[in-house]
Amino acid sequence: MAKLLPASATTAPPASTVSAGARTERLNMRTTPREDALIRAAAELQDKSVSEFVLDAATAAAQNAILDQRSFRLSEKAWNEFIDYLERPAVFKPKLAALMKLVPQD
Repeated sequence: MAKLLPASATTAPPASTVSAGARTERLNMRTTPREDALIRAAAELQDKSVSEFVLDAATAAAQNAILDQRSFRLSEKAWNEFIDYLERPAVFKPKLAALMKLVPQD
């Protein structure tokens, strides 16, 4: 059975823009001394507070977990349309082929 997420969970802004809204909710966690030291060292390297570092990392991980879902539900009509798109013959796109041959310049 698929788990339903609140609409806001799937439309959350990227981790780098999370600070735009007022933060009213609280998360608490316990860590080992080793985990605490590791997180604090990483936060310091990025010139962030521990809270900011953990929130950015957790938000990015949460977005990836949501986006990485490999199952989704469709109506029978939508499923058939989806399958039709997948089964269409490939069409050669010369501009795309040329683009794929480009080597990025550093």
